[in-house]
Amino acid sequence: MPEYTERELMVIAAGREIRDGDLVFVGMRLPLLAVAFAKRTHALGTIGPFVLASWHSGQSVEAVTAATGWDLRVADGCRQTAIATAAELEIVCACDPAGFWTR
Repeated sequence: MPEYTERELMVIAAGREIRDGDLVFVGMRLPLLAVAFAKRTHALGTIGPFVLASWHSGQSVEAVTAATGWDLRVADGCRQTAIATAAELEIVCACDPAGFWTR
């Protein structure tokens, strides 16, 4: 039996629930990995409404699209992501004070 983490199992279990041709909308991290797992195993026709609207400093549209593992749509007017403001960072830190998701 292979060894795996609870998070790996969560990704696989969620991915197994996605059916070929499903239209899915997911967040980041584990849910996004679940969609990637499904698209690479059994649900090749799954449609994820992912549209690249911006890229982060040090990246490029080409690098982001190459790293997704599927055809990523690029929005008209796609641009570099605006830097975070102090007020925005304060809210994020309040939502994740231990930095579990963000650090």
